[in-house]
Amino acid sequence: MTKKGQQIMMFANIRDPSNADVKDRPYTQKAADIFVSMLRNNHIICQTFLIDDDRAIFMFEDGSQAFEAKNFLLKQPQITEIILEGQNYVGA
Repeated sequence: MTKKGQQIMMFANIRDPSNADVKDRPYTQKAADIFVSMLRNNHIICQTFLIDDDRAIFMFEDGSQAFEAKNFLLKQPQITEIILEGQNYVGA
């Protein structure tokens, strides 16, 4: 699917795999910042905004990059769920 040039938001639930029952805002912020750095290293540009203690929005100016980012993020143990374009994806 291509959304080149369109802005897209992706929602991600982030939890500490060693303590998945606890919502931890500082952990979520740190993990989201690390994911943004990792995505930028792969030339995927996005911004993140925390909307809950365990949930972040990833904002992509070029929507075509959101789908590649989704595939990467779903492989990360900290990601429990992603919502992109109305579709739910379960994390690792």
